Amino acid sequence: MEKTVRIAIIGIGGMGKKYAIMINDGMIPRMKLAAVCARSRENKEWARENLNEDVKFYDDSDSLFNNKEDFDAVLIATPHKLHPEEAIRAFEAGMHVLCEKPSGVSIGDARRMEAAAAAADRKYAMMFHNRTFPVFKTLKKLLDENAIGRINRVILENSIYYRT
Repeated sequence: MEKTVRIAIIGIGGMGKKYAIMINDGMIPRMKLAAVCARSRENKEWARENLNEDVKFYDDSDSLFNNKEDFDAVLIATPHKLHPEEAIRAFEAGMHVLCEKPSGVSIGDARRMEAAAAAADRKYAMMFHNRTFPVFKTLKKLLDENAIGRINRVILENSIYYRT
C-alpha cells in the first residue's frame, strides 16, 4: 500500500494558497495537507477560513519545525531569498522538500540546497508550474522538432507577477 505524504506548506501567499487549496481539496493523490506556516494576519485568517479544520497552523517556521512529527515533507512557497534557508532547515529536520522556483537567488544557494538534500538523504524537487502552460509546451515542441533552429540566448521579462 502506498503511503500518504503529510505535507506542510511554508508561505501562504499567492502560490502557497493555490497549492494549499489543491492539496486540501484532495486534488493531489496520496498527499494530505497537515500544516501551514503563515506570518501575516490576513493569510492566517485565509487559512482558517479555507482549509480543513484538522490542518495545523504555525506563525513561523521555528514553531513548525518544533512540531516536525506532524508532517513528512515541506512545500516552500516563501519569497525567493528565503528558499535556501527554509529548505536547508527542512533537510536538517529530516524532511523531504518540494520548493517553488527558483531555488534561491544564486548558484551558490542552489548548490547548498543540493548538498543539504544529499547529506540528509531526503527527496528534493523544484516546482516549475509554468512548464504546463500552452505557450511553453509549444516552444518545447518547436525546439524538439528543430523548427526554429538553435537558441543561443534567451531574455525573458515577466512583469505580470509581483516579485520581492
